[in-house]
Amino acid sequence: MAKRILVVDDERHIARLVQVNLERAGYVAVTATESQEALRLAETERPDLIILDAVWLHRDDYAFLLQLRKNPNTRPIPILMLSPKRQDRPEDCVYRGWTGSGVAAHLFKPFSAQDLISLVERILESSPGEFRGDNHMARFGGMPGGFGGLGDMKKLMERAQKMQEDAARLQEELGTARYEANAGGGMVSATVDGHGHLVEIKINPVVVDPDDVEMLEDLIITAVKEAAGKAEAEQKARLESITGGLEGLNLPPGLI
Repeated sequence: MAKRILVVDDERHIARLVQVNLERAGYVAVTATESQEALRLAETERPDLIILDAVWLHRDDYAFLLQLRKNPNTRPIPILMLSPKRQDRPEDCVYRGWTGSGVAAHLFKPFSAQDLISLVERILESSPGEFRGDNHMARFGGMPGGFGGLGDMKKLMERAQKMQEDAARLQEELGTARYEANAGGGMVSATVDGHGHLVEIKINPVVVDPDDVEMLEDLIITAVKEAAGKAEAEQKARLESITGGLEGLNLPPGLI
């Protein structure tokens, strides 16, 4: 059975990217953006690991960790902290105070998808108590490349946000676009919008023959299919022009 992981981060795009990388590695991942939702999911989903953004935790107070530790159902769950590295302090003392809080390890930013999955595997495969406290902080960082390589997260997020805006604008434009096709030498004309929805049918009375309804039906089907094909080709081409900025990342549906 696949291991379950809860990702807690109020930056929805970042949480989604971490989730996608985990799912590609074979894990079941769920996300939460605020403490009450995260506590509920920790109780109901009983994840094998919680990945927690340290910046979010500082903003949301430490009550979240305390409640996790107080609940006997969530106390055993190890925590992987995504931690910003402070340049003026050695890694070993950045979060010395987390010992005993359930934090199994720290993954310092920036890090790559490979760093993330590698450490997740080590934590989940370790014996209880092997990963505890600051003596086992991970010292990864700066390994770019691969889908979800998070070392350049800011630029990736900016590009993803622009893609979302362009995609929303495209959906509006497709709703007003019109694509027409004819059948039977123009006897039947079909018009669809950019989404492929039929908006108009025109039939020359000459082809309305009560004794040959099947011919008319075939002409209508042919015209509608051809018009819908035009709309689909245009939609695909325009969508590819939007997602070209992240070509090769093979983003999953719903991310933009």
